[in-house]
Amino acid sequence: MKFKRFAAVTAALGVVVAGGIVASSASAEVVSNSYVLVGSDTLQDAANALANGTNITGTRVRVTSSGGDTIGSFDAFPGTGTGSQIQTKPGGPTFLRPSGSGNGVTALRASITGAAWGGKTITGQVDVARSSSGPGTNQNSDGKLAYVPFGRDALSYIYKGGTAAWANLTAAQLKQIYEGTLTSIDGVAVNPRLPQSGSGTRSFFLTAIGNPSLKAGIDTGNTTAENDATVLAAGEIIPFSVASWVARRARQPGRRCVARHRYRHRDRAERGVLRQHHLRS
Repeated sequence: MKFKRFAAVTAALGVVVAGGIVASSASAEVVSNSYVLVGSDTLQDAANALANGTNITGTRVRVTSSGGDTIGSFDAFPGTGTGSQIQTKPGGPTFLRPSGSGNGVTALRASITGAAWGGKTITGQVDVARSSSGPGTNQNSDGKLAYVPFGRDALSYIYKGGTAAWANLTAAQLKQIYEGTLTSIDGVAVNPRLPQSGSGTRSFFLTAIGNPSLKAGIDTGNTTAENDATVLAAGEIIPFSVASWVARRARQPGRRCVARHRYRHRDRAERGVLRQHHLRS
């Protein structure tokens, strides 16, 4: 499996918050005693490290609430499969795990407004949405959410099988692949894959390669997790975050990512969204 060529688009990562910009333990997924983060897979490795504590910079760093309580950062996807229910706060309901940037922001809104999320009322159960997408048409200076820049990422693609030619695909070729007009590369059939529709990685990638009109069948019943190389069969290709690749290779070589990589950069902002009134001093 080759993590060939990050047609890399650099992204600015962000967070959408409704209770404070803080994050906590996601790997164990314990019930949080303060703030809760959900959403983007791209941001979760950094958020989880800050929530659980990390020595990667030499000095131990851990983010907690102003009262010293730990923060809960819930993974975008369970350890195996897709979906699953989570409980984020003591005495709170179990509800469908928000997977990806779009679903994270939608769940955050539901937590604020009382609207149903996955058939459940989750008022007060989500405080921060990890997001690799900006506010877009939702931007409103009088809104209840604030997008907070968090970091920068690069985006490219990963594939399984193929030949050396697969390492050097242009944005124009990628657009043709996703439109179904380019069906083989260097004599080897290519089958495009995409993360689920709530993925910020997905939306940024498609925009970066020219907003292709997706070929029929590419998204039928799509529940594909983002940034997971193990979903690929031979001849398949899918967008992938450099941030996720680097974090997982550094932490556990081979985990979920089994490929080689190259980079070509464009900016992508990873953000967060916060409830405005929580930003007051």
